[in-house]
Amino acid sequence: MESQLHELAEARWFLSKVQDDFRGGKINVEITHKLLEKLDFPCHFAHVKHIFKCDPTSHFF
Repeated sequence: MESQLHELAEARWFLSKVQDDFRGGKINVEITHKLLEKLDFPCHFAHVKHIFKCDPTSHFF
């Protein structure tokens, strides 16, 4: 159970870094989706677009 919590914390940290790059304009929705696919994060493009909205006031995670 402790290892699962650790893995969840690492995944959350990683996704927050992706979110920071997205918000900072370093990556766009398409690149974000491709990155998540390469890292075996199950996601659909529509879901990525919904979560990574272009509105900087949105709360993602």
